[in-house]
Order: sequence, then structure tokens, then C-alpha cells
Amino acid sequence: MEIYIQKRSPVIRWIVAAVLALCFVAELILILNDRTAVIDGSVFTVFQNIRDPFVTIIAKGVTFCANTATIAGLCAILLILPTRIRFGIPLTSVVCISAGCHYLLKEIIERVRPDEVHHLVTVSGFGFPSGHANAGLVFYLFLMVLLRRYLILHDYKGIAYLLSAFLPVLVFAIGVSRVYLGVHYPSDVVGGWLLGGTLFIAFVTLYDAFYPIKYRLHYAPPAWEAMRKKRAWRRPSHVGKETQLIEFPKNRTPWRREVIPEKRRREKERETSAPNRRTETGE
Repeated sequence: MEIYIQKRSPVIRWIVAAVLALCFVAELILILNDRTAVIDGSVFTVFQNIRDPFVTIIAKGVTFCANTATIAGLCAILLILPTRIRFGIPLTSVVCISAGCHYLLKEIIERVRPDEVHHLVTVSGFGFPSGHANAGLVFYLFLMVLLRRYLILHDYKGIAYLLSAFLPVLVFAIGVSRVYLGVHYPSDVVGGWLLGGTLFIAFVTLYDAFYPIKYRLHYAPPAWEAMRKKRAWRRPSHVGKETQLIEFPKNRTPWRREVIPEKRRREKERETSAPNRRTETGE
């Protein structure tokens, strides 16, 4: 039996998340000590000087993609669709947790936004960290991960790679648009990205470890079609040390998987090989 092994360690993810969290804390310390005023002022002035009516329309359209109503509407649509267990519930959960974190930090830090004279859109509340930068990164990158896994699994690699290129660019454009529209300082946007990156990596790691396995979307291993014909896929367990074998029964779809521990797999192989031995020996 040909077995495909997919090795992914959550340790590296947690290290990256910790580094991003430390960068967020470091930036917060600099902001509280007023060490970012010069850079913020310089970059903010550059964006004010390049304003153009056509660019303003584009910036408003880009920032609309991360509005609270927009993301809430997309989550509602995903919860209505039949694939809500695989897409809607995970995305809605991470968006709600992320929104709660950045709202709480805003109320604690209480950093004021730029002067209302520079605002091109109506906003309220405090500035750091940027809610649009944070929510846009968490929602669209987590959506990218789920869609990419789903599309590659069903052999739509071209669309998966296109989304992998487009959605990160959209996340970056959302953050830049907030500075262009005059409602955030650059450090607010960077803080939103750092917070969102930390939460995004943590959410993906927890999703891979604890989300019910029959609804979880995995990265497609090499030679997926050949592996699917053999109806077997072994992957390392993220929770325990025991390796698991995932079998795909012929009368069920690949998403409904039966997880058989390694010990049971070996016993099953011995049982199937025992009749063959008796036939060869003439018993």
C-alpha cells in the first residue's frame, strides 16, 4: 500500500505568531512614547499630496471591502450556504474574536485619529490599531487558506493560485487606503496588520488541530488523484503522538473520513494477510 505523509509542525507557526505579537507590543511602546510622530507625519503628508478624485474613488471601494457591514454580510452568506460548516462557522468565529480583540485594544489605548479635516470618509472611535487592517487581514487571509485547500483538493489549482495572489494584495491595499483617506496614521495600519497576523496564524493552527476532522479542510498532498484511488492517507496527528490512517470508503465521499489508529491498521493488515499465508502453505 502506497502511503502519503504530510508533515506540518505547529511549533513554527506559534513562533511566528509570538514574533508578530512582540512586534505589536514594541510598536505600541513606541507610540505611547511618541516615537512614531515623525514617520507618521511624513508618510501621512505624502498621501495627502497625491490625492486625486479617481484614486479617491478606488480607495473608497477598497476600504469598503473591509467595512463591518461588508464582512458581516459575507459571513452571513457563508452561514446560509450548505458549506457553512466548512467555511461559514470557522470564518464567522475568527472574525468575531478578532473584532472583539481590536475593539478592546482601541478602548484601552485611546489613540486619537488624524484631524477630521483630512477625513474623506465618516469614521468614529479611536485609531490604534486599525480595525479595517486587522479585520481585512484575518477574514480574507483565512478565507484564502480555506478556499485554496478546497480548490487544490478538487484540482482547481489555477484558481487557487490566483486567489493566493489576489487576496494578500487586497489586504495590503485596504491598509494603504485607510492612510490615503486620512482616517489613520501609518502606525495604526501597521499595528492592525501585526495584530491581525498574530490572530490569523493562531486561528489557522487551532483550526488544523481541533476542528472536527470530517469537516476540516486539509492541504492536498502530492499525487492526490493516485492517493484517492488507493483510498488511504496517513497524516501525523497534531494533538497526540500516534500516527493516524485516514481511509476513504468507496461508497462515501472523500470528506467523510474514518480515522483508524495505527495499531488497528496493523491488526487489520495481519488479518487480511493471514488467509493468503494459509493458502500458500496448503492449509
